[in-house]
Amino acid sequence: MSVLVIIQARMASHRFPGKVLAYLKGKPLIDRIVAAVPREYPVIVSTGTRDGNIPLLRHLMPGPSAVSCDKVAESDVLGRFWYIVSHPEFARFSTIVRLTADCPLHSPDVIRQTVEAFRPEMGYLFSHWIWDLPKGQEVEVFTRDLLLQVAKEATDPSDREHVTPWMRRYVGDRPTRYTDVNLCVDTVDDLHRLEGM
Repeated sequence: MSVLVIIQARMASHRFPGKVLAYLKGKPLIDRIVAAVPREYPVIVSTGTRDGNIPLLRHLMPGPSAVSCDKVAESDVLGRFWYIVSHPEFARFSTIVRLTADCPLHSPDVIRQTVEAFRPEMGYLFSHWIWDLPKGQEVEVFTRDLLLQVAKEATDPSDREHVTPWMRRYVGDRPTRYTDVNLCVDTVDDLHRLEGM
C-alpha cells in the first residue's frame, strides 16, 4: 500500500486570516502539522492559487512539496486533491491521507495507526470512527480510486469544499467518537488557548 499525505492549507480564513503561518509555541502551525506526519509517508501541502498564498508557498520552500493548484477554484478543495493525484508524479500512490493545517497538535501515532487500520476494500476510513480522540486529531484515509470517483461525481459545493462528505455517505457514515478536548485553531482565541495548554 503506497501512501501519500496531503495537507490542505491556505492563507485565506474568514475568522483568522494567515493562521497557517501563525506561531504556536515558537513554530508556525503549518510546520507543526508537517512535522507530525510519520517520516515514512511523503507529504504534499496543497494550497490555492490566490496571490495571498504566496507567503505560504515561500515559507515551505525548500521543505515539503507544496502544490499550488492552478485552474482549480479556491473553494474547490476536492478539485485540488484531484489535481494532485492526477499528476503523473503522484499517480503511483494508491492510498491518500487527508490532514488539515488548522490542527497543529496532531499525533504521529494517530496518523500511523489510522493508516495501518485502513484496508483498500474499505474505500474510506476516519480516525474518529475507531477511537475516542480530540477535535483537531482527525485523520482521513481513502483510496486514490475513490477520490477520482468523488471528484467526478460530487457536484454539491459543500462536498467539494470539504472533500470527504460524499465518501462518508458512499461507504456508510458512522457515529464519531470525539472527546471534550479541542486542539483546532479556528480563531486567534484558539491559538491563545493552545498556547496555555
